[in-house]
Amino acid sequence: MTTIQTFGRYPTLGEMKKYYAREDMLDFLYDECRLRNIDIAFRRKRWPINPQSKAQLREIIENAIENKIERAYRNSDGPIDNIRLETSDYLSFHSHASIISGEKLTGFDMFFEKDRQGWRRSFEPLIGTIKLLDDFGVCYRIKYSGVRSLHLMISFEAFPKQFKGESILSQRAQIQSMIGNYFVRHCGMETGSGAGVIRLAYSLNEDNGLISLPISSSELFYFRPWEANIHNVTIDKPWHGDIPAGASRNMLKFLREVYNDDEESRKERKISFGLEIAPSERSNYVAKSDEHSMEKWAALLKSDDEIARVEAAWHLMRMSEIVPISILEEGLADENPDVRWYLTEALQKNLDADAMKPAGRMLWDDDQFVRISATDALRLSGENALQTISNSLSDNVVASTEALNDIVYTIQKICPEVESEVWVYSTIGGILQAMRRWRIDNLAVVPALIEALKYNSIRFNAVRVLGAIGAPAAVPALRETLGDKRQSVRVMAAKALGAIGASAAVPALMKALRDESRLVRRNAVEALRKIGTPEAIKAAKKTEEHN
Repeated sequence: MTTIQTFGRYPTLGEMKKYYAREDMLDFLYDECRLRNIDIAFRRKRWPINPQSKAQLREIIENAIENKIERAYRNSDGPIDNIRLETSDYLSFHSHASIISGEKLTGFDMFFEKDRQGWRRSFEPLIGTIKLLDDFGVCYRIKYSGVRSLHLMISFEAFPKQFKGESILSQRAQIQSMIGNYFVRHCGMETGSGAGVIRLAYSLNEDNGLISLPISSSELFYFRPWEANIHNVTIDKPWHGDIPAGASRNMLKFLREVYNDDEESRKERKISFGLEIAPSERSNYVAKSDEHSMEKWAALLKSDDEIARVEAAWHLMRMSEIVPISILEEGLADENPDVRWYLTEALQKNLDADAMKPAGRMLWDDDQFVRISATDALRLSGENALQTISNSLSDNVVASTEALNDIVYTIQKICPEVESEVWVYSTIGGILQAMRRWRIDNLAVVPALIEALKYNSIRFNAVRVLGAIGAPAAVPALRETLGDKRQSVRVMAAKALGAIGASAAVPALMKALRDESRLVRRNAVEALRKIGTPEAIKAAKKTEEHN
């Protein structure tokens, strides 16, 4: 039987078997089972395991594969080990935050994550927290989930045994609440509540077969998800255990800071929340190529064999040499998303205008990994890429709400002070206009539009599109926009709130009835009449009678 090596997502059943049979993987899993309450999972269903030896753990994994996965695929064509599993069918392992021995709680971990569209945006809400924990020397672990999220864990072993004269365990709920609220106030975290169960480090992600890969904070700015390929992973970072000396002392210092953080004594912390981006460090992954390598892999990109094309794209991406655009162009149109992903990554080695044109085109791809790789290339090339994005709007592209979200995000990252750039206005304005032109009314686009309200130069268009979509979730942000210094924006905000028709907008519209602009007042009256609650009608009628 031919052995298949998957260079992308969705490894074969045989590759998964081989990975979980690795001695280093079994050692890691068995150690975790002795330290924590671990579940094994298949098709979103989890069940606990408690192996008494590494041999028993191996047997548990083999039985799960045989009785769950192989049984589910027994009618498939061809050798069963060569089957690529479907989403949620990869065997995965999960760790509980509560540490239970018998029926007694003996400890707890703290988990934090944020799941957004695309892995880079999902990482960003935790960056401020990571920087703050580094400042205090707190021991924590972080890992890539395998799809989008960044998981952050503070292990129970990092805590002191006591705090304020009581055991840490007896104060669990309060400590978790205090730390979570502190992260929200100072670190840009949107919510302080953590998960109760997370995927275990080095487990396959059940959805795509990438590894849930531990990362150090120093690696965050260079990390790329292709590093989590099943054949690319070395099990060399601790998860639970291996707590450095002095960890509990540093945690005690941090807890005192958290508990002393009242309104009167609170100190402003200057923390950069964004995830800076650096060129991928390929030196750790790239073997020296010979003079024929480029030619060899370029030829394989034209193969009828999909596996060969993915392998070729993988090697071209990891080469230290710049890959000519003439080679990349054909592969960027490949039907396999991993081929497109890796070759879009390869564009980051060449940031000139010729490379940025296909990067702009790949922003519209239907695969999130491809789009984020294109975003990275454009961000690394700087503001010169903005014209490329603008030009891509006129290309023959198929719009999706996810792609539009990513493009707005890309522009904001390339040019954070976007309102200072007149020609950027036409770029983002064009995107917002395109949403109307393509009649996109999916509410998935609303978060990007709410984010766009932060920028003076695009606020008017963003308000107009939110009104056209009719997005109730945008009402709080639109209420704030009624206070904009520009009359045109205030008028459009009143119209948008009227179009949405949410009663929550009534108090803000009643306040707008006292606006210095007659045009704003008139549109506020019309909006109140559209909303139609008794309070709204009464306020509108009173204003009309007064005028």
